[in-house]
Amino acid sequence: MSLNKRQVRWIFLSGFVTFCVTAAPLLWGLVYYGVDLTWVDTPFICELKNHLAARDSFFISRYFGNGEPLLANPQSQLFYPIRWIQLLFFSSDLGPSVGNVLHWSLAASGAAALALSFGIEGFFAFLAGLFFVFSGTVLNLGEHTTYILGGAWLPWIWMFGRRILAASKIDRNFFGLVFASGFCLIGGDPLGFFMGFMCLATECLLVLARRTYFPVFRVAGAYALGMLLCAVQWIPSLSELGISIHGVGHNMGMSLDWAMETPHWLGVVLPEFAARIVRSSATVMEVMGTASGLSLQNAGWNWNMRPYLGLLLVCFAASSFLARRYRTLSIVAAVGAVLCVGGHTRVLPFLLEHVAPFGHFRYPQKYFLLFNLAACILGAATLYRASREPKYRRKLGLGFGVMVVALIGTMVAAYLHGDAIDAWSVDIIQRLGRNKTGLGDSFSHVLLKSLLTPVATALAAALLLLSNSRVHRLLPFVALLDLMILTPAQLMFSPSFTQSRSPLTKVKKTPGIPGEPVYCFNRKLYEISIGYKEDDPEEKWGQYFSTKLLGLPNLNACDRLISGSPYSVMTSAYRYEFENGVSKNRISAARALGCTHMMTPEVPQEKDARIVDVPGFGELAEQFGSGPALYLVDDPVPLVFASKSPRVFSDPRDLIVGVSQSRSAADVLSWIDDPVGLNAGGVALPDSSGVADLRVQWTGEDFAQVDVRGSGGSIVGLRSTYAVGWEAYQAGNRLPTVRIAGSFIGAIVADIAAGPVEFRYRPPYFTLGAWISGLSLSLIVLLLLFIKKKPRNFTVFKPAPGP
Repeated sequence: MSLNKRQVRWIFLSGFVTFCVTAAPLLWGLVYYGVDLTWVDTPFICELKNHLAARDSFFISRYFGNGEPLLANPQSQLFYPIRWIQLLFFSSDLGPSVGNVLHWSLAASGAAALALSFGIEGFFAFLAGLFFVFSGTVLNLGEHTTYILGGAWLPWIWMFGRRILAASKIDRNFFGLVFASGFCLIGGDPLGFFMGFMCLATECLLVLARRTYFPVFRVAGAYALGMLLCAVQWIPSLSELGISIHGVGHNMGMSLDWAMETPHWLGVVLPEFAARIVRSSATVMEVMGTASGLSLQNAGWNWNMRPYLGLLLVCFAASSFLARRYRTLSIVAAVGAVLCVGGHTRVLPFLLEHVAPFGHFRYPQKYFLLFNLAACILGAATLYRASREPKYRRKLGLGFGVMVVALIGTMVAAYLHGDAIDAWSVDIIQRLGRNKTGLGDSFSHVLLKSLLTPVATALAAALLLLSNSRVHRLLPFVALLDLMILTPAQLMFSPSFTQSRSPLTKVKKTPGIPGEPVYCFNRKLYEISIGYKEDDPEEKWGQYFSTKLLGLPNLNACDRLISGSPYSVMTSAYRYEFENGVSKNRISAARALGCTHMMTPEVPQEKDARIVDVPGFGELAEQFGSGPALYLVDDPVPLVFASKSPRVFSDPRDLIVGVSQSRSAADVLSWIDDPVGLNAGGVALPDSSGVADLRVQWTGEDFAQVDVRGSGGSIVGLRSTYAVGWEAYQAGNRLPTVRIAGSFIGAIVADIAAGPVEFRYRPPYFTLGAWISGLSLSLIVLLLLFIKKKPRNFTVFKPAPGP
């Protein structure tokens, strides 16, 4: 099953066409915009550039969360090659957009290569790649780099696995599977890795049914080797995530959240429904004909709200659904369709209860990617067969003719009996009880308009298929046009964010508070930033710039401002509760997060809160009606401290309530816990009464030396986010560490006169992970050398015969 040069050219062409189309907006100075892409990916690139400029280590962040783990955060993607392309060659604004373009190109090439592995001819495999990358789901994956990784590498994982099963020996496909699967893990998308496993498991089970074992061993070995190759990333990540809200798994409700709803499924085939989900007043004509199409995604808080494939492509996919040659595609499509509906069937809830990995993945909509990929390949397979068999074309033509009649009949019914249809649709939605995306107009009205495009494309398909001339060759282009009709609505652009600068950069240091200001932010600022628009009609990008002007947490790293509570997968349950407290305008919650300032659009609950003047906020207030204001946190947590009169809590609610009600830093810092059991031996907690003075010297962000004056024992702490990898030493002896106020790192010192206390952070098990990754890489090199010198032959797995 080796590829010939012509097939390779089709694979390359699919990726090249995708690259040219998706990179075109960048030539006009625009960048891709998305909530996570702009609020997470852009700031991470800014943060990594800051570390490169300062020549700091990549262990602890300089600007996220009072020193949050950086390397162990999977969203940093420090070991992912495309991240370094973004870092070294592009600006912080342009980097995420270039990453999207590269991943979309990889997705198109991978889907084309996968189609070739199913015996589909080159041109139609090329079409399969375009179908996949321009489908609504894959374009929406550009919302976040960790999402789009799955779309980019899943086709390659499946394709390499199939070719390994069909090969007679270990070849380059083995190593392709190693790296394709590893890139999902090292890039922070374990769900993409898991979905690849599901695809390969389907293929392997069918091979095992034929009692062929060696190819399956090779696939399993390659997948395991890909996981081990990335141990340097996922072992530290899992260790740190173990104390986060993500590390403990999700409850059933959270895991089933964001499933595919009725409007989503209608949006797969009907363009008007897909557009309505974006904005209730939008129409397909607005999307195609006006610039407002660029901003339709503003209301899109759910990344896969526009999973458009088009009725034509879905019908083509259904035509090959039961073909024997494509049975694994059919199985994967069916599995993806069942899983992505979440709790509407008992399948996913059952798996959540009995299969551990399912419990750690939220958002069943992500499983729609399986259905999406399989449907695109199946649709291309139908077009390929129709191009070769006149009899099959006529059957398809008659089928589409019948469908045109049915669609027109539905339109007539919607026009004549709209009230009854509306009542029926409301009843169905209420019974499902999970509708989150209102349609604005009545169901019958939207349905009537939404059927116009399918009628036109189905009629065109029927005429082309029933024609005796060669015009049937235009059919693939009609299918592609039907798919791409909503492409402008799937993508959103903005100018470079470097054109604006947060007004917080003008805030002066506060007398009496050492160090740089640390900011907390009310989450309601997110909503303001999404809705913010300039009054000036010449300014079209106010809603995008507002994310920078309001100083949202992660994006502050681009202006070298410190955020106490960034949006992060590393967030612990306690810090998450304190963030909720900030959203309720409690300065005590901001103090518990180590912030010196709090920005909120509302007046804080504490009556004596002091407002800080910020140049430039007055103009924003005019736009918002009641603009955001910056407040000073009185008695903030200092850079270094001793915990006085410490108390260990037994009930987590005690800490949340106690810290939230504290009115001083000393009270906040008296609450102690030990999340990883380092102090499980029952060491008595000293009360720090003998501490006279503390001074801290930082060497980078991951090493600090604290000089303590006084006598007796103490709990010495830093205003740095607690993490598993923090260690403390005194005179060469390791000290027990604890978490203070649910946020900060502290060390139990028996005698402060014994010498200075050193705090050092290293990602947990980083050395072990590095050794495993190094040994795995060495094994890959040895296998490459061994294969060149002495190839071994195994039983050949032959693909199933065609239909």
